[in-house]
Amino acid sequence: VHGSLSRLTTRAPTWNSETRCYLSNFGSRIRVTANTNFILVPREQEDEEEGSRVIVRFGRVLRRSRKWVLDFRRDVDVLQVFAIACAALADKPLVSTW
Repeated sequence: VHGSLSRLTTRAPTWNSETRCYLSNFGSRIRVTANTNFILVPREQEDEEEGSRVIVRFGRVLRRSRKWVLDFRRDVDVLQVFAIACAALADKPLVSTW
């Protein structure tokens, strides 16, 4: 809700014993693994995997591409979400090579 303080946290990936690695469910829009990918949920729902309400979803779209997807709910302002996404890319080497 605009005007009120929202505490968001990154949803932690879960261990997949089949692939023997940690995975996060980004849905069908984010298909490439990247260290810039993240999902933000309300802090009180951080331990819930599928039942949590996703507020922000950010991730790479294609391998060898400089395209990302930024999905968000009305719970946050577009400027806030854009700043979060920029911060996620700020210290990554690929940003300085553009």
